[in-house]
Amino acid sequence: MLTRRPGLAAVMAMLVLGACEVGYAIATELRGDSNATSTVAFWLTAAVLAGPPLGVAGAWTRQSDWWFGASTGPAVLAGVLIGEPIYALSTFADTTTPAYWWCELLVGIVVVILACARILRRNHRPALAIPLCLGTTALVAAVVAVTARLV
Repeated sequence: MLTRRPGLAAVMAMLVLGACEVGYAIATELRGDSNATSTVAFWLTAAVLAGPPLGVAGAWTRQSDWWFGASTGPAVLAGVLIGEPIYALSTFADTTTPAYWWCELLVGIVVVILACARILRRNHRPALAIPLCLGTTALVAAVVAVTARLV
């Protein structure tokens, strides 16, 4: 979200997600634990695949004067924040504390509500933009929840 330029945002998001994984792997090694090469490779691949669309969504979120970006940008981000806890709560909530997942779900819901409020406040074609925002959020949440099961 630091730039309004989608191409740059795509590259930046991919690099940030990759750096997060590398940092996590280094910290794990410094603590005396080990990293599975396959796990690091998985998350670096996820950074390459998920980083660009998330970066573009962040850039579009900044473009609040464009109704399509104002609708789909925050919807993609909200969808990820909703889809991941849906997967986690339905799959392994009994083995981890569910508080994190409930908080993430709440943040995702707040993001989509704020996006819809911004659409109304700026009169961004609300008859098109709000259904697009809600539909994109639901679609991304479903894709995240379903594809997480495949991994």
